[in-house]
Amino acid sequence: MLTSRYVVFVLLFCILAGTGCEKKLSEPPPPTPDRTRAFTIEISPLPAIRTFHNILSYTRPMTITVTDNRGVACPGEPVDISLTSNDSVSVTVSYERGDTTDANGQLRATLTVVCHTSAIYSLVVEVRLRNNPAIFANAQVLVIPMDNQIGLFNLSFTNAKSTLVFRPGGHDSTQIVAQIQDSNGGAISGVTIDFQLIHTDTSTSTIPYVALSAISATTDINGNASIWVWNNPNASISHLVSDSISATIRGMLAGALHRTAGIRVNVMPLDIPAYLILHWLNPADTVASAEAGNVLERQFIVGCENALHIPIPNVSINLQSSGIGSIPYVTNLGAAGIDTITWSSDGTSPGRASIYATIAVPESPSLTDTISFNVLFVPTYHLSLLIRTSHPYNNGFWSDVTPGDTLEFDYKVRDWLNNAIPNLGFLFTTTIGIVNPMSITDASGTARAYLRYDADTLASGIFSTFCPQLNLADSIRLTIRPAGPAPVRKRQ
Repeated sequence: MLTSRYVVFVLLFCILAGTGCEKKLSEPPPPTPDRTRAFTIEISPLPAIRTFHNILSYTRPMTITVTDNRGVACPGEPVDISLTSNDSVSVTVSYERGDTTDANGQLRATLTVVCHTSAIYSLVVEVRLRNNPAIFANAQVLVIPMDNQIGLFNLSFTNAKSTLVFRPGGHDSTQIVAQIQDSNGGAISGVTIDFQLIHTDTSTSTIPYVALSAISATTDINGNASIWVWNNPNASISHLVSDSISATIRGMLAGALHRTAGIRVNVMPLDIPAYLILHWLNPADTVASAEAGNVLERQFIVGCENALHIPIPNVSINLQSSGIGSIPYVTNLGAAGIDTITWSSDGTSPGRASIYATIAVPESPSLTDTISFNVLFVPTYHLSLLIRTSHPYNNGFWSDVTPGDTLEFDYKVRDWLNNAIPNLGFLFTTTIGIVNPMSITDASGTARAYLRYDADTLASGIFSTFCPQLNLADSIRLTIRPAGPAPVRKRQ
């Protein structure tokens, strides 16, 4: 039994081993190039070289592939590369691993171009097999000087953050971007931008206040090249300071075509005011209004914050008002770093008011802010009534009237400054007697109504008046008692 099992195992092993050997032997050997056939040379695409006048060097990599006419790679073939150049362009070629094709039939080289003109130049690259010079290929690459095509070159903050916060053991950063566009507003990519940090405030600190993440960057498809800027934790900073950063297009040497952009980066300690706050206590307020003659008051919030928008306590803010109204001249923010101030006006005249707030920052420009608003006063008017009668007895509610005689109602109008208001129309109505329907105030602000009572019996009714222009109304209840003939007297 054991012998039979052993024989089966040996037969199975031989079958499997034989199968593997057959598979391995069936794989074809790698193709061998037929050097008696025609050769083919292929040069990788060479995009246009955007360069600048008298740039030190601009490189363009290229790959050369040699195959036979069946497409089989030809290794070990020496290759010669020649370039057409003149006084306009200088070109050199360097090889990555010698001038002979590798196992894949490829050779890698780098063109180095220096442009001496501002005109577009067509550079021709010729590749020949050294052992068979009749086999060659040509490629063309345009050299495009960009000196006269720069329409925009500026330097800005990516996130509009121009001030870094300095705190012991901490870092703050911002990103700056150099942007290049041609004269038509199109982005220019592939251009190297050199950045330089400029520290001139050596009397305060010999160490720069900021540091750069890189000294150069290449523009992307949008024509942008960005670097990061950090505050230097080794610098000693007690007030607002700044360093400058310049950006230069590499290859644009000094002269009429030289392009440089600059920007300043501020660095501020945490205990220095960076933001001034001034706004209405009630956000719904946009104007100040009240009835004329009344004191008008409105409240405002003032405060200051550091560069991280944290309130700073015990800071004095100078205040000033112009136009209408008044405020305190100075306020101390106290421990909360914020305070409420009151603006007030005596209510005599409308107009426009402004509030100015200023914080003096040590060795730095002062922080200022202002808020302006309209001051409106609703005019107020006073209406008084005097009733005149031929009889001496008259208390405004009870009057003796001889039948057929009249009562005189004098309405006087005054504003909040006690000025008479002329040329106002008053309408009169009554439920007792007959009255003239309308009267106009004279120069003394008086409108007069005449009420005639013809009955000889006691009567009671309502006398009313209304001024549409001022929306003023008044009414009284009056009782009239018939009386005998009135005494003769001269009218005042």
